[in-house]
Amino acid sequence: MALGRHGEAVAALRAALDRAPQDAEVRSNLLFCLCFAEGGDLGAVFEEHRRFERAVMRCRRRPRFDAVDRDPERRLRVGYLSRISSAIRGRAITSCCR
Repeated sequence: MALGRHGEAVAALRAALDRAPQDAEVRSNLLFCLCFAEGGDLGAVFEEHRRFERAVMRCRRRPRFDAVDRDPERRLRVGYLSRISSAIRGRAITSCCR
């Protein structure tokens, strides 16, 4: 695809999906390639995205919320995410968490 040969890439990815229809990575690469293909039918691209959704969601378990502890006196657990660079992360975040 980096060479601009989107049609060939789409054909190769479809052939790979014929051999491994559950491969989410191949299907994702196909969707990415379809977004850049010239003269592509938007309806067909959308339908391909829907096929991806059905294939991936079939494999994924639904979350269960019945096991959640609803006791208002329970200990609250909070997680933090940070976009601090790796040079700072080693010192600042880990030092305050010890």
